[in-house]
Amino acid sequence: MELREDILQELKEQKQKAIYNQEEWLANELWCLIEVYNIHKNYLAMFQLLKSGKYEEAWRVMDRIDISMGNLRINFVEGIRI
Repeated sequence: MELREDILQELKEQKQKAIYNQEEWLANELWCLIEVYNIHKNYLAMFQLLKSGKYEEAWRVMDRIDISMGNLRINFVEGIRI
């Protein structure tokens, strides 16, 4: 399974518009959605690596996922408005 790259591109474009329009709350929410997309993408990649027996590479991807999830927790302690 692969994720659609056009979704990521659209999120990035909307985030840039929000930044340009000085809508910080919206830019933050879009950043969150971009991070969730990337976490999902990395999970899929990690499982593919595990299936192919590339355990060390899968471990490194899992570390990136853990860091990304930590960034979400730090930046959205109170939750987001969606």
